Amino acid sequence: GCGKSYLSFALNYYIKEVLGKNCYFTGLDYNGAVIAESARIAKQLHYNNMQFIETDIGAYEPDGQYDMLLTLHACDTATDYAIASAIKQNSKAILSGPCCQHELNQNYKQSSNQAINQMLKYGIVKERFLSLTTDVMRCELLKEKGYDVAGMNCRFFCEDEALLHSGDDIRDAKAVCEKLSIHFFVSDLRKEF
Repeated sequence: GCGKSYLSFALNYYIKEVLGKNCYFTGLDYNGAVIAESARIAKQLHYNNMQFIETDIGAYEPDGQYDMLLTLHACDTATDYAIASAIKQNSKAILSGPCCQHELNQNYKQSSNQAINQMLKYGIVKERFLSLTTDVMRCELLKEKGYDVAGMNCRFFCEDEALLHSGDDIRDAKAVCEKLSIHFFVSDLRKEF
C-alpha cells in the first residue's frame, strides 16, 4: 500500500519539478483515511498527475501500462502482490523497500536440520531470518524474470551522526548483496532533502 505516500510525493517532486519530466502516479491502499489524506495533499500541491485509490493491492487491475513500481513498507504480502503486478505488466523497473513479512513466519513448521531449528527457536531471530529469506526469494524470482536486481542503501537524513559514520549497515548490506551476486549502490541524498 502507498500509506501516507511520502516517497511518492518526494519522487513526483523530483521527476516533475527538478528533472522537468512528465510522470503519473497511482497510489493504492486499503486504508481509506490515508488515501483521502494523500489525495488532499496532491490537490493542495496541484499534483494533478497523482491519483489515490482505496483498494487491496492484490485486487487492483491497472488502467494502463506502468513503467515503474514503487513500494515502501508495503506490509506482509502486499509487496509480493505489487511485484507480481509489475511482472505481469512487464514494468521496466521495480523499486521496493519491503516491510514486515509474516507469511513465512506464520507458516514455518520445522526443518529437518536441527541447527536451523535451534537457531529459529528464538522469536526475533526466526522473524528476521524468515524475513531475509523472503527478500532472497523475491530477488531470485526477479532475476529469473529477467530483471537486473540491485541492493541500495539510501540516506535521506541521519539523526545519529555516529551511526552514519560507522558504516556497519552499508558493509552488512554490501556483504549480503555479494553473496546473492547482485549489485549494491549507496545513494547519499541528504543534501537534496
